[in-house]
Amino acid sequence: MTMPSFAIRGAQASIDPGPARWSPDQLSRMLSVGRQLYLAHLERYGARVEPLGVVIETRTFGGRVIFEPPVLLPDEQFLELDLLRRRTHGRLRQRR
Repeated sequence: MTMPSFAIRGAQASIDPGPARWSPDQLSRMLSVGRQLYLAHLERYGARVEPLGVVIETRTFGGRVIFEPPVLLPDEQFLELDLLRRRTHGRLRQRR
């Protein structure tokens, strides 16, 4: 972990907020928005440059595709590309 080159008054060096807790509806919406952003990126640029994932603003559900590790604001959530590619969310779906 790299340390900042300046001190931030009142900040602690090792804050671990723990895992984010989202309702199933919020998580589903964030994944949907994230997938839409990722697919729009693929349509526009193809697979030439692969992003790390997307950052979703949790109040408005807006977002952006990112290519470098993000610095998140308090109302932002990072979704890794692998998470956006999964479709079953732990359940097997079979077509017959």
